[in-house]
Amino acid sequence: MKIIEIGGKNLNSLTGEWRVDFTHPAFESSGIFAITGPTGAGKSTILDALCMALYGKTPRLDKVTAGQNDIMSRHRGECSARVIFETRQGRYCAHWYQKRARKKSGGNLQPPKWEVSLLPEGTILEDSLRNMPARMEEITGMDFHRFTRSMLLAQGQFDSFLRAEKGDRGEMLEQITGTTIYSHISQKVHEYTTEQKAELDRLRGGMDSVSLMSKEEVEAVQKDRDAAKDEQETLQKGLAADSALRQRCIHKEALQKKQGDLSREIEEHTHREEAFAPQKKRLAWARRAADIEGLFQRCSTVRTQKKGEEKKLAEKENERPRLQKEYEEAQKKREEVERRIQAFERDKKEAQELFLQVRNLDKDIDTAQKELDRRTQEKKKVREKETSENECYTKVEDALKKLEKRREEVAAYLRQNASAKTLVASCEHLCDELSRYEALYGEIQRAQGELLGMDTTLKKYRETWRREKNACEEAEKGLKACEKEVAFQEKRLEEILKGRLLREYRSRREHLLEKRTYEEKIRSFSEERTKLKKDTPCPLCGAREHPFVTEYSSSVSEIDRELSELKDRITRAETAEEQLRTLGNKKEHLRDEEAQRRNTFTEVEAEGRRLREKREEQDAQEKKLRGQRDEWGKELREKLAPYGISLSSETTLSQVRTKLTGLRDTWLTYSEEAQNIEKEYIRLQQEREARHASREEIRTRLRECSEKLAEQTAFVEDLRKKRYELFGSRDVAEEEHILEEEGRNIHWDREAAQKEGETAQREYQRCTTQIEDILSKIQDIDTELGAVEKEFQKAREAAGFESEEALCAARMTVSEREELARREQELSEQRIGLSKSLEQVEADLAREEENPVEESRESLEARIGETEAALKKIQHRVSELDYTLREEERKKQERAQKQEEIARQEEEYARWSALHSLIGSADGKKFRTFAQSLTFRTMVAQANRELKKMSDRYILTMDEAEPLTLSVIDQYQGGEIRSTKNLSGGESFLISLALALGLSHMGGNRVRVDSLFLDEGFGTLDEDSLETAVNALSHLHEEGKTIGVISHVAALKDGIEPRIEIVPGVGGNSRITGPGCSMKKEPE
Repeated sequence: MKIIEIGGKNLNSLTGEWRVDFTHPAFESSGIFAITGPTGAGKSTILDALCMALYGKTPRLDKVTAGQNDIMSRHRGECSARVIFETRQGRYCAHWYQKRARKKSGGNLQPPKWEVSLLPEGTILEDSLRNMPARMEEITGMDFHRFTRSMLLAQGQFDSFLRAEKGDRGEMLEQITGTTIYSHISQKVHEYTTEQKAELDRLRGGMDSVSLMSKEEVEAVQKDRDAAKDEQETLQKGLAADSALRQRCIHKEALQKKQGDLSREIEEHTHREEAFAPQKKRLAWARRAADIEGLFQRCSTVRTQKKGEEKKLAEKENERPRLQKEYEEAQKKREEVERRIQAFERDKKEAQELFLQVRNLDKDIDTAQKELDRRTQEKKKVREKETSENECYTKVEDALKKLEKRREEVAAYLRQNASAKTLVASCEHLCDELSRYEALYGEIQRAQGELLGMDTTLKKYRETWRREKNACEEAEKGLKACEKEVAFQEKRLEEILKGRLLREYRSRREHLLEKRTYEEKIRSFSEERTKLKKDTPCPLCGAREHPFVTEYSSSVSEIDRELSELKDRITRAETAEEQLRTLGNKKEHLRDEEAQRRNTFTEVEAEGRRLREKREEQDAQEKKLRGQRDEWGKELREKLAPYGISLSSETTLSQVRTKLTGLRDTWLTYSEEAQNIEKEYIRLQQEREARHASREEIRTRLRECSEKLAEQTAFVEDLRKKRYELFGSRDVAEEEHILEEEGRNIHWDREAAQKEGETAQREYQRCTTQIEDILSKIQDIDTELGAVEKEFQKAREAAGFESEEALCAARMTVSEREELARREQELSEQRIGLSKSLEQVEADLAREEENPVEESRESLEARIGETEAALKKIQHRVSELDYTLREEERKKQERAQKQEEIARQEEEYARWSALHSLIGSADGKKFRTFAQSLTFRTMVAQANRELKKMSDRYILTMDEAEPLTLSVIDQYQGGEIRSTKNLSGGESFLISLALALGLSHMGGNRVRVDSLFLDEGFGTLDEDSLETAVNALSHLHEEGKTIGVISHVAALKDGIEPRIEIVPGVGGNSRITGPGCSMKKEPE
């Protein structure tokens, strides 16, 4: 991780907006730079800005919230911190900001804003206050505490990594080097091994749950299934035969029923034909009428045309008198309109002359009115100016009174606090003394904290001492009890063996077993042996004496008895020997444990003596610091007494510092205000005199305006009176519009009258012409009608109709004729269909009678029901047996599959179990501890390389028993190994610096430390060590590192280039100068 740029705004004494760009050539070429300035100027504020932007807090302050902000500059309404940094993943910008309400210095604090973005796009990665700490740790690879122990050694905390606990060191090394993965690997191996074991147990349990039938059971089920299938086939054949017979009975009954139904339908059809006979006759006459329908329609059409024309003729003859009258009235109306037009033209000429006179008067009135309005506005503006000047004069008078009162208050304050004037020169010095006093107070608190920690450690030591002592005593008791048990078992084994060895008893047992086997072979000839008689030769060997016949039974029983005794004795001896071996192992284990406990107890007692000695040293140091604090406190109280400030336990040093700077700033503010008041008082007096002269001038102008306004008002009223006498209040344009409208209306009336007359004339002529046309058309129609009626009469008589009325009665519409014809056709087709169906049914019945069914339908249905019930039962039985066989086959396949799965899982579990025995653990500690020890060893080697550049006296070493414990070999004291807790301030700084540099060389997958900041600590070094440390830091530039140093040591400040200088100014504000630095001040 490398810092590219740090910026801030209104942080502590650095007011305004500032930035430091570390890409400046001066930093690139040197690699080490110094941050210098007086105490309290704001050097550490640069590092505070770095911490605020990255982690939202600083080594000196906890988190800044909406309720408290101790880092914002006084009298400011906002503050911010900004850092651009670079990691292996890319370049980022972290920004923190907080403001007061309306950005006013007295406003309430608002919740802070904090975000991180990816550069150069500026994409916001996170802006939630809750999630930002975790996200920054993810990006940088370090949390705040690890950052201040590896990359920023803050003031008073440079040895935090050296003093850190073993667990904290391990976690920080994991974060920096990326070795956290080893913990995850160890945990994952443990988790996966557990999962594989659980899976194996599950598979084995599942194997037990699959039970199979024996071969005999399977064959029995198959035999039952085959027998049931044969029975099922027999029943199905009988059922098919009975069903066929039943179907024939049902078919015959249906034919008989259908025969009766068809006979009834034929009879009903005959009745329907008789009912349709009248309609059939009507259909015949309608067909005759349809043949002459064309002539009838033609005759009717001509008659209708004649009636229509006669009707039109009557209408036109009635309309002609009315049209003639309208034509005459239109002529009279046109003559009347012409007379009105002549009268209108005379009136229009007279009105236009009057309009011209009135318009001239209106123009004069308008000009006079504008002048009147102008003078009115002029008077209004002068009066408003008079009011404004009066208000300004009053304000100046009030301001003078308030200023005189404030001048008296400020003068009174300066007289009462004349002693504060000396603070202008001595405030910074007093603040420096307070800072040193505060640092001393911090050292005392740390010493007291160490004392408390030592007391806690001693308390834990006493508990450990008691625990180890009890454990040692318990181990001695256990060892003595085990030795007694061993002696008892040895005595018991001697009683069992009775002075002989166990192998002798085992050899005797083997011999007896062989002998008994031989005896068993001989006993197999028992049948032949019973036939042997005394003095009779044996058929096998020829002997006449046969002793085995009487001795065999007693010999075998003796062997069995002795074998039983030997087996019991050997078993008891082996049990006793096994117990002795177990007790021996236990005894050795207890002896080792007792020795280990005694060694541990000895080490604990030695640690107790060391802790008590260290406790005495820390107590003496704490008392020394308290004495120095009391001495400095007395001097500070004497210096603060003239200013009315007390240094008590109830008042914090920051409050005292605030009171001092506040008293000084207040005195400076009042002094500056007194000077400003005098200047303002002179300015206000001059302004009051100028305002008085302006008021008099305005009053004169106001009188002149009033006189001119009265004259113009009288002139306007005179013009308006003349106009009213001539034309009243009427509007000329409106009157002209009315006159023009009247003219347009008269001309429109003339045009309308002309159009009306022309229209009436045309209508009358058109009506006369139409009457003549209609008369001609009627004559043509009469001629045509005579010919058509003659032809129609001839056709009617030929069709058999006596009159035209008879023809009209017989006529039907086409749809009616089609409907009757359809019904006639349906009746005919139905008669044919019913006859054919009856013949077919009678033929089917005749065929059924040729081969009749012997049984009744009822008996057949009863037998079919019984057969179906039996068939259903046997089918259910077949299904059950088939399912049983299929299930057995499935279980066989499932069992075979489970056996294969178990074999594969056993192989997988064996592989993971072997790996688990090496690196697996539930908490990841087994593999993590190993990886941390390797990482720590590498870091110690890197630190020793850097430490050797600064001093050849010290070598860092790690404890092999506790890999993360650090010690120091002092080569100037004969290679003595010293604890890091017993180092001086200078030694602690050198070793802490070496560790920090060693850490900067450690880079894993996540973190690489390319920037290092050191705040103070060099004051504990002598001149030679200081020069050596600076040279070592300077050489880091060759490895791409950038080192920033904050210190008051003059030799250090003068020996490092470039330098960033913090220059204090007036009012406790400072400015920043140097390469890559820029600053923009803001007004108070």
